[in-house]
Amino acid sequence: GYLNGRGKMTYPSGAVYEGEFQKGFKTGKGKMTFSSGVIYEGQLVNICPNGEGKMIWPDGVVYEGEFENGLSEGRGKQTWLDGRTYIGEWHKDQRHGKGTMTWPDGVVYEGEFLENMRQGKGAMTWLGGDKFVGEFLNDKIKKGIYTFADGRVYEGEFEKGLSEGRGKQTWPDGRTYIG
Repeated sequence: GYLNGRGKMTYPSGAVYEGEFQKGFKTGKGKMTFSSGVIYEGQLVNICPNGEGKMIWPDGVVYEGEFENGLSEGRGKQTWLDGRTYIGEWHKDQRHGKGTMTWPDGVVYEGEFLENMRQGKGAMTWLGGDKFVGEFLNDKIKKGIYTFADGRVYEGEFEKGLSEGRGKQTWPDGRTYIG
């Protein structure tokens, strides 16, 4: 006969599965503790994370959200021990699509991601009051409007995160520089 119902299975590798069995398959709600120390709790289809779940890595990283074929896929939230948090869309275990990344120093990015990098349209704010709205390329500010806390505004191109190339700088008193 097949294993059916709730149970526990220990593998030679040291991995342990606790959860539901359906016709011998580890399917439904369960908890898998891998020999690497990674722990997964949630929906499984034949021992593979599928549906809603939570993955905890030995280094303290936690992902809660949707899984497909064992990978973060869809919407989810990931937190790191250093205080960083990402809430948004995932594709094949990577931040991909729209999301919000928050750093422990108060910096917040809200916008598009591609393969774990800020890419496309987005906005970034800093705790001191600076704000950038525009385009990102390869995880760096590329083109847009940067408003400084002191009222200065730079609109234009950026290179390596710094204003460079064509742009316009405006000061609170109305002075402008175009170059």
